Amino acid sequence: MAERYNGSSTGTSRPTASYLHYPAINSTSKKSSNVCDLRWKAKCALVIVLALLLIGASKPTYAESGRIHITLDKSGIGSGNLFYETQKYGLSISGVKVSGFRITRIELTGTALNLGSAADIIGTYTGADAGVSTVEHAKTARLENPKGAVLEIQGVNLSRKFTLNLDGITIKILGGQTSEQ
Repeated sequence: MAERYNGSSTGTSRPTASYLHYPAINSTSKKSSNVCDLRWKAKCALVIVLALLLIGASKPTYAESGRIHITLDKSGIGSGNLFYETQKYGLSISGVKVSGFRITRIELTGTALNLGSAADIIGTYTGADAGVSTVEHAKTARLENPKGAVLEIQGVNLSRKFTLNLDGITIKILGGQTSEQ
């Protein structure tokens, strides 16, 4: 440790013990530094709380999927069910163009994708890609509505000489009930 001298230029100077003493801190400067520390901590805490609130408020909603079952008559009108988050929702179906003979009842099954809620299935659907709005034997139709809900539907009892054009299908919800009922 370096020693301090009393400043005399003669060789007889002796070391002082001033380096052992710290300057006195008065109570007002100590209080003001504590206030600054508290303000800094409060600002940091506020920024953290606001960041957490923004993250929580902007949490992405993850779209869910549900199962769908539709029964149509030969006129292209029918009903169905959406099974979504332990609920069963009744559906009203219209706007299907049927071509084929000797079928009185048509059954379709599939998946409803990109649903934020059951109400997202409501609407008029168009083909998501060119040429995929028709259901034929062993073929799946992919349709989308303006809300972004996507239906992937296939026929259960379709013969090789039968096609359904689902472009323009309109779905409405009739009501909902829990699956346990």
